[in-house]
Amino acid sequence: DIKFSYNWYQNDENVYVTLDCNKHLNDTNYKVIVDKRNLYVMFDNVLVYTIEMSNNCDENATKYKIFSQKIEITIKKETKFNWIVLEKAKISE
Repeated sequence: DIKFSYNWYQNDENVYVTLDCNKHLNDTNYKVIVDKRNLYVMFDNVLVYTIEMSNNCDENATKYKIFSQKIEITIKKETKFNWIVLEKAKISE
């Protein structure tokens, strides 16, 4: 199984996410997709990881780089302010 864990930090304009992986990654099979509120990691066009973000971002200004066991992602904030958390709170039933 592919497992990811993340670390993140921010400045006024961007959120920086590092996804560490337990498997070897390559930029041929993996890609990152960011929409207004979600970050997706795809492997051979299959969703393998997702983060529902707590705030909106500019999906057209997102950049990422894939390394052997991590993915570094720069996400441009839609509005300049400090995010309290990266992920939207999960509501337990």
